[in-house]
Amino acid sequence: MKIKYVLNGKTVSEESFLKGGDGIREILESRQFPGLQTDDEFMANRGTLGSQLGEQTESVVKAAKLNGYNPNINDVYLPSVARFPGDPEAFVRHDSARGAVKKTLEKRGWGCDGLVKVKSREAEPKSCRLADEIVEQEVVKLTMEDKKARKAGLKELKQHVIQKHGVK
Repeated sequence: MKIKYVLNGKTVSEESFLKGGDGIREILESRQFPGLQTDDEFMANRGTLGSQLGEQTESVVKAAKLNGYNPNINDVYLPSVARFPGDPEAFVRHDSARGAVKKTLEKRGWGCDGLVKVKSREAEPKSCRLADEIVEQEVVKLTMEDKKARKAGLKELKQHVIQKHGVK
């Protein structure tokens, strides 16, 4: 009996089939199909809001309501996605969980590598004023190290330090 190898709808040689995409060789050698990545897999063993939080259910639901979200008893709360207890974005429906989590993580710039895959992004540095104490320390250091700086006015020295060390 001759075996017919089909890859992407085309008949191919055994060698081409084994080289084929999607890790066919690994699947055949291990005799195991790769794990599925569905919402059902993602939500397996999590339960629903009514059963997953136990004594904390009431406080989490109350916090969510204070933040403008009225949880459904069939929602699932994901504390690992929550920024704070009762975070409305941490409640997901069973049938759209992976998509909702991915959307939330992308919006926040948080990374994840599991059943949901999202690359993290570097947070923009917050712009803040250089502290007066640091400016004063740098002015003192500058005047001790540079003879020309000693002749300059205090206001000019402070501006120089802020330009050199402050947020650009």
